[in-house]
Amino acid sequence: MKRLRASASKSVKKILLLSMCLHVPAALSEMASDAQYQQAIQIARTGDTAQALKLLEHILQNNPGIQRYRYDYIQILSWENRDSEVLKQEAVININTAPIFVLEAVAKSARNTKDFHHAEVLYRRAMAADPARLDPQLGLAWVMIDQQQADSAIPLLTNLAQTYPQNIDILMALASAYEVKKQYLTSIMLYENILSLQPDHTGALRGQIFALTATGAIPLAYEKAQANKGLFSDDEWAHFHWDAAATLIRWGEATPFEEKQRFDETDIAIKAVEDNIALIKTLKLKEPEVWLRRARIDLIIALRYRYRMQDVIKQYDILQQQKIAIPAYGRAPVADAYLYLEEPEKARDIYLSIIKELPQDFSARSALVYAYLETEQFDEAVKLAAQLAKEQPAKLRFKPANAAEYTKGNPKKTSTELTLADMSAYADKLDDAVDKLEALYNRASFNTDIRHDLARAYYFRGWPRRAEKHFDMALNIAPKHLGLKVGHAEIMRELQSYRKAEKETLTLFRDYPEDKGVQKQKQLWDIHNDWQFKSSNNGGISTNPKSDTNNNPRGSEDISTENYLYTPPIDYNFRIFAHQGWSTGLFPMQSIQRPAQPGQARPPLEPQPDLRAYLRTYGLGLEYSARNLIATSEIHYDNFSQDHAHVGINGAVSYEFNDRWQLSAGFDSLDNNISLRALSAGTTATSGKLGVTYRVHESRQFDLNTQYAAYSDNNNRFEVGGSYYERWYSGPRYKFSTRLNAGYSNNSEGYTPTLRSGLPYFNPKNDATVSLTVDNDYLTYRYYDTTFHQRLALSVGNYWQQGYGSDLIGSIQYEHRWKTLDRFELTYGASRGYTSYDGTPTENWIFYLNTDLRF
Repeated sequence: MKRLRASASKSVKKILLLSMCLHVPAALSEMASDAQYQQAIQIARTGDTAQALKLLEHILQNNPGIQRYRYDYIQILSWENRDSEVLKQEAVININTAPIFVLEAVAKSARNTKDFHHAEVLYRRAMAADPARLDPQLGLAWVMIDQQQADSAIPLLTNLAQTYPQNIDILMALASAYEVKKQYLTSIMLYENILSLQPDHTGALRGQIFALTATGAIPLAYEKAQANKGLFSDDEWAHFHWDAAATLIRWGEATPFEEKQRFDETDIAIKAVEDNIALIKTLKLKEPEVWLRRARIDLIIALRYRYRMQDVIKQYDILQQQKIAIPAYGRAPVADAYLYLEEPEKARDIYLSIIKELPQDFSARSALVYAYLETEQFDEAVKLAAQLAKEQPAKLRFKPANAAEYTKGNPKKTSTELTLADMSAYADKLDDAVDKLEALYNRASFNTDIRHDLARAYYFRGWPRRAEKHFDMALNIAPKHLGLKVGHAEIMRELQSYRKAEKETLTLFRDYPEDKGVQKQKQLWDIHNDWQFKSSNNGGISTNPKSDTNNNPRGSEDISTENYLYTPPIDYNFRIFAHQGWSTGLFPMQSIQRPAQPGQARPPLEPQPDLRAYLRTYGLGLEYSARNLIATSEIHYDNFSQDHAHVGINGAVSYEFNDRWQLSAGFDSLDNNISLRALSAGTTATSGKLGVTYRVHESRQFDLNTQYAAYSDNNNRFEVGGSYYERWYSGPRYKFSTRLNAGYSNNSEGYTPTLRSGLPYFNPKNDATVSLTVDNDYLTYRYYDTTFHQRLALSVGNYWQQGYGSDLIGSIQYEHRWKTLDRFELTYGASRGYTSYDGTPTENWIFYLNTDLRF
């Protein structure tokens, strides 16, 4: 038994000894891993995280099931921002039982990889595990900031800042949250607080400088950046320079337009952008082509505000040649430049491309209205203007926090309705334009833009004095309004107040030489001060086959020319002019019937040679023009033939009482507008004229004229005539109007079939005419101030001559009219007429060519 017990005891000892032999290496291995683990932790704490991670990776290979090794491995990976590896490790642990510091590490990596939902879930789990712990609350706040949820982050961070008032991490996060809300001044104050706690805090220094940049305090930001130059990369320095230039551009744009120094900031901005382009070569930028593209676009914008439109196009062409895509904000100034340079088709296409990209871009759509207008696309312009006006609400509603809702007038509504009214004016529907503008004026009588456009519409309707009154009233309210000043200068020239017109025009051109309206007024003023040449040339052929007397006052063949050359104005109101005229007409003479000799038959009629009559006129005169008044006087020498030459004087005056009534009068001691046949016979005439005009507006006018002529052969002629003009339709291209004419004349020595006067020219005792002319005018071509019109006029009427009854008369007239501003006008055409003299129908062709040239 003892031997058995001894044997059993030995067996137990062997088993225990064997067990100890088996467990000692495992224990020793774990002790070795723990030692390595502690060594790795110590190395990590010294900052050599890379070496620590190598040790931990080796330990985890030998001890994959020991979670505390893996937890610390995850944390050190997080310190190294090896986020993808952290998230891979999450897959091999039970995140639900992991300690808080692991939750924070994984949440941080999830946030860094923009998996904000996962990050938020983990931070909130950590907060639930330890509500007083700071890190998960701060991490959650950063997740909110990353998602632009500053309104949620700020209360959380504010509470933390109250608990930890000197915690820099909290203050940094709070400053970033306010930056998300664009409350940069608050951010700057928080950064200042951080710097008071830690003056060399890199994040606070950088944050404060960037916040200052965002507020537009570029000089101060740049000064602070220069003092901490090492904190910024070349790309960040590029940001400073480019942002500074952009701010200068905005300052230049915001400068009041009437200031004489309005382009100073823009000039500085242009220089800054050009310096930035040169700086690209000296900075080590990651993407220099991106910075060059932005600089060129900035330059386009600055040059546009400086009205250097040719340079805008040059920069645009450079980008186009490089096939660089230009954003909408960079294309808009290019379109403006093309519109300014009178290339509206290109401007229109660019505006359309912007609208395709940004369908609700108000500025581009508003500008497109005028691009359509200048490309003669009136229907599209009106349609778009009406759409813009319809889209804008009359009132804008505002609902502040903790306050009652209130409304304000919508300035865009007024501007779009004003544009729509202007479209009617530009389309020559002036009655509609005035109605719309007066309605706007009645709602907002102190709006100077409305007053300006209404005054312009009055001017277009032929009411310059009414326009002047509105310009004067509006200038009392807004004396610096450029449009009003331009319009007033134009009215002064129109009303012949030349001294005021000159002063206002030259002052405007000195102060605003870049403005298109000012440029046009300066151009018109220069044209006004040029020489002027006016020429009227006519030729015609007339037939009267049923009469060998052919009392046609024009002659069967006639040619005439009248030419006037005016000097530039002398002392504002005077012009000297030279007058030259020449005309000729062929008049068939009545055949002679000689008496028969006794015992012989009556000899045949002896045809007489046709009479060729001439008139040569040479004159020198003086014109005086002042407000409401134009007066002329001339001394002229008229040569009818070798035996008939006389000197005469004439004078004329026209006075406008107001925008509607005008009176004119004239006197000529030697009227050379009487029949050439009378002049060739040595007959002269002294005449006087009186006329009155009542002009309702541009589409309705009444005229009444009388003339008395005392002929040297004792014949006295009295004439009276009147007309009524009405434009029934007026559009941007086609206009339809009528003119009703009536006239009557009496010759004291006139003849009838039973009363022969013996005078050699056409002088019926009494005659009268009434006719209606239907006028069709079609604008065929227009490019800004250059226009080409075609005109077709059809007339029908009745002519009555005492003793000869009445006959139907009429004509067909077709003409072309070219005009370039007020500098050049050319009109030519032909007319086929049907009339009657002494009861005999007569047909005639008249051809004419008239010019008016300023040079």
